[in-house]
Amino acid sequence: MMLHDGTSRSLDIRLSQVISIHYTVMIIKNMVVSSSQLFLPLNSSINTLIMIVLCLLYVIIFLKEFRELRFLYVQIGLLLAIVVFWIISFLNDPSIFDYYYVNLQIKDFVAFSLPMLIFVPMLEETDTLLENFYKASYLMFIGAFIASVLMFINYTSAGIYSSYNMSFGRNAMIPCIFLFSKYFTEKKTSDFILASSLLILILIFGSRFPLLCISFYIIMKLLRVPTYKKVISLIGLLAIGIPMILYFQSISYKIMTLLERFGIRSRTLLLFSHGQASYSSGRTLIHKELHDAINQSPIWGYGAGAGNIILNDGLPHGFVIDTFANFGYIFGGIFLLLSGLYIFYAYKLTKRRSGSELLLILAANYLPISTIQLALWRADTFWFSIALSISLVKQAKRGKSKSKELSN
Repeated sequence: MMLHDGTSRSLDIRLSQVISIHYTVMIIKNMVVSSSQLFLPLNSSINTLIMIVLCLLYVIIFLKEFRELRFLYVQIGLLLAIVVFWIISFLNDPSIFDYYYVNLQIKDFVAFSLPMLIFVPMLEETDTLLENFYKASYLMFIGAFIASVLMFINYTSAGIYSSYNMSFGRNAMIPCIFLFSKYFTEKKTSDFILASSLLILILIFGSRFPLLCISFYIIMKLLRVPTYKKVISLIGLLAIGIPMILYFQSISYKIMTLLERFGIRSRTLLLFSHGQASYSSGRTLIHKELHDAINQSPIWGYGAGAGNIILNDGLPHGFVIDTFANFGYIFGGIFLLLSGLYIFYAYKLTKRRSGSELLLILAANYLPISTIQLALWRADTFWFSIALSISLVKQAKRGKSKSKELSN
């Protein structure tokens, strides 16, 4: 175990608390606001208020722990590269900020990803951060429950039976995965029940892609157990999975019929019951348009926000293809390859279970949907993974140097 002095421990506690508060407040706000016509018009004002409070919290940490804050070369290099890339893109095309979704991407990046890239690499250990997220997942569950009640009231009163809330599903899957993680770690039935409840709410009110992310996490956890347990897990997965696949449409239809008695028709179950689980919702045409444009500039791409600009202020619906639109196939491919290798290197290097667990949780939030959802600058969990990897590599290297000192 890595040794810490009192000041480093204090910094870790403060940072872990603020980072978990940051995600918890934003996730609850996104779920509740997107589920209520009453709060939706206030979204911008609520965002501003939240960001002011969060900025104050980060400033307090900066002032109180100023002497302990240490920027790393790789961290500074990454932040400078991002700033330079956006400046060059703006100088090349000053109209980029005329596009609504480009502005939204940079706002989301500054609100979510930038604080992570600045502060997460400063962590000296990850146990406290994971524990704080475990505690925060209960608050996020309450937020998801309130949002579900609001959606149920809206749907039944307005007679809307096939609507769905992408924002709810995208945000609710985060506490869902954390609660499943807590269950796998502590084996508490209550955590499994809460996580499963969130999964059901996402199935009813959310879209399909959060189900992919949650399933990816569960499968990865089952595959990481000891060999004898892995065999049992695989047999269990096959025993449950094969009948589910064979009777998938029938099961989906029966569940949908049951929900209709309560005035709800899940869009996800509607697609499942009609054999359209892989329905692209127009993504094929969007991706073709993007590929046609990228083929004209395959090496360099088109700069920041290119996925939105090429589509005339549309959504790229794909982290990978948006990366290619920004950097081109060559430099985009290099960026994705180096990022993936660095995250995997940190995952294999870390000796802390909490570090590898956090990386797996974060990866589950973006990796399974990287070709069908997200955009480069809005993929906050991807940038969080990069920031956490920087911290884990630093911890591992310092742990080795301290071990050498102790042995000498």
